Amino acid sequence: MEMTEGYNYRDILNEHFLIRKEFNSSYSLRSYAKDLGLPSSNLSSVLKGKQGLSKESALKISTSLKFNQEQSEQFVDLVLACDARSKREKLAAKKRLSQVSNSSKTELRDDYFKLISDWYYYAILELLTTDNFCSDKAWISERLGLSIEETQNALERLVRLKLIKKNNDEYISTNAQLETVNDVPSYFIKKHNTQILRKATESIFEQSVEERELSTLTIAVNSEDIDFVKQRIREFKKDLDKELMARNEKRRPNKVYCLAIQFFDLLKGSDK
Repeated sequence: MEMTEGYNYRDILNEHFLIRKEFNSSYSLRSYAKDLGLPSSNLSSVLKGKQGLSKESALKISTSLKFNQEQSEQFVDLVLACDARSKREKLAAKKRLSQVSNSSKTELRDDYFKLISDWYYYAILELLTTDNFCSDKAWISERLGLSIEETQNALERLVRLKLIKKNNDEYISTNAQLETVNDVPSYFIKKHNTQILRKATESIFEQSVEERELSTLTIAVNSEDIDFVKQRIREFKKDLDKELMARNEKRRPNKVYCLAIQFFDLLKGSDK
């Protein structure tokens, strides 16, 4: 949840509502208010800008949305910068937010990821590297199951972001490397992951077992080992990526695959 100029806490609340709505079409504002611990009428007024939030409500929402400490502090500051009754408190919050937005980070920020949150942006970047790639928009659309409009918008955005370039009528990869921030419960990252999970589900019915590998491991773990498992998964992805890149130098790729690894808690409630 990286804050950008013009970004406010209502944007964050709306984004988290939209991802729930995208995953469950019957999810309502009333359900969202219940999850946040707020009266539905109050939440509606807040989202419309007719009512503000208190610091206490901001902290409660931060807990409900499972923000980490840094994200919670930023969210509270966004609320205070907008709704604090004390002018001094408002200015202090704005100053802290300014310091955050001016800090430099080499990893991909959420405001940048927003532009490529849909699954097919990365797919297009990889498709460009295959030996049978064709720059024709209709061909790209057919290969990825997209509309011509989606393909056109995606290509234009990738060019603007300098991730690809257009040489005459040919699209060429700039080989820019992008990496998202780990452990950020962002709407945009959640949207991307939700789409990938849906694509994986589709593959069960549309692809033969020779074309895919979907497997699971259910195992009891100690809470202290969760970070260890996550680190091993990240190392595995990096190692596999390097090995495949080396193999691609000898043999040009002709397919675009997605590796999605899920590691999550199957239990409900708190164990504390």
